[in-house]
Amino acid sequence: MRFKAQSSIVHFYSLYDGSKFVGFTYLIFHEETIYIFYLAIQPASRTQGYGGELLEQLKATYPQKRLSVTIEYLSARAENYTQRVQRRRFFENHGFTMADFWIEEQGLPYQVMTWNGEMDSKELEKVVRHYSGILFRFFVNLEVHTMGIPDDY
Repeated sequence: MRFKAQSSIVHFYSLYDGSKFVGFTYLIFHEETIYIFYLAIQPASRTQGYGGELLEQLKATYPQKRLSVTIEYLSARAENYTQRVQRRRFFENHGFTMADFWIEEQGLPYQVMTWNGEMDSKELEKVVRHYSGILFRFFVNLEVHTMGIPDDY
């Protein structure tokens, strides 16, 4: 990740409140899309508005761009189901909507959410290819699905 962070298509930001580290974000820029690869807030700093403030700053700084993020599928069987629901609500509360496709990476399903316009599966594939390069495709199995997520996840 360090090598890619030096690329012009990637922006890596550390988030501070004064001198206190509260989190970080890793963004991938491609054409009209900013893909939020990571957005992490320290556990002790969650629910204090830092993540929401970051999203609002991104929207204000790049109003012409579409923001995209993937979240874990809301499987009621997941050990962290409550956390998954909170994560989805967080993005919905900031204007993100679900895309009409989902992805499977390394056998795990992820739902795609966007702000400022819809995204189709081909666009997400372009973002991933643009970021990852040819070697990544040999090591990571990423599949895009347009049908509903099966119940067995």
